[in-house]
Amino acid sequence: MKSIGIIGIIIILFFNTKYSYFDWVPIFVKLPQRLVNYKNTSFNLYNSKKNLPNIRRCKNKGLFNSKSISLFSYDFEKAELSGSNFVRADLRNANMSKANLFRTDFTGADLRGANLNGSNLDGANFTSADLRGANLNDSNLDGVILKGADFARANIMADFGGADMSGLNLQYSNLEGSLLMGVNLSGACMQNSNLRNTKLNGANLSRANLKNADLEGAVLDNSNPFLANLSSAKLEGVSSDQLQSCPLHLPKNWVCENNTLVKKR
Repeated sequence: MKSIGIIGIIIILFFNTKYSYFDWVPIFVKLPQRLVNYKNTSFNLYNSKKNLPNIRRCKNKGLFNSKSISLFSYDFEKAELSGSNFVRADLRNANMSKANLFRTDFTGADLRGANLNGSNLDGANFTSADLRGANLNDSNLDGVILKGADFARANIMADFGGADMSGLNLQYSNLEGSLLMGVNLSGACMQNSNLRNTKLNGANLSRANLKNADLEGAVLDNSNPFLANLSSAKLEGVSSDQLQSCPLHLPKNWVCENNTLVKKR
């Protein structure tokens, strides 16, 4: 019996030396919890979308955690995903059209080419997300967080509801007809973007780069284009009454007089 007790003490000392309490907790406590959270969801990267059972009828809003995984080209059309965690997830070419993504976290996610057409993105967090070439037409963007996001070549015909879009990359993006009233676009890169018929009333365009942008028919009334670059921009039919300041650069034959953009004859 003494020898058995000694062997037991040696084993205990060995494991106490090699593994701490924190090494054992994930095995006996956290692992079962994770299995419960994911028991109805398969994240096999190489199987088809049928391995996400009943995803459109999922009611476990707080449990859908796709952090740092690949969901390349997955189909989430009309899915109920409000409050989900897609932090740093690979969502390239994913279909999320008409999905409920209320307060979903897309921080650092790769959404290149993703289809978010008609989705509810109210309060969604896109901090540092890559949305190049994504489609956000007709989406609800109320209260959306866009800090550091990349929207180059994206299609976004939507109401931005006074969002903070300062410093965003919107080069070659299609924003035609979008509602950007009161939006903060200071320092935004908008070269070669399509801003035809957009409503930019009261928008902050200070230091924004709008070189070669198409602003035909756009409304800039009461906006602030302080030090903005509008060189080579298309300004035919633009409305620019009561600008808060004048741009730094304008297209050839255009001048800023009495805080209004006027084409010379």
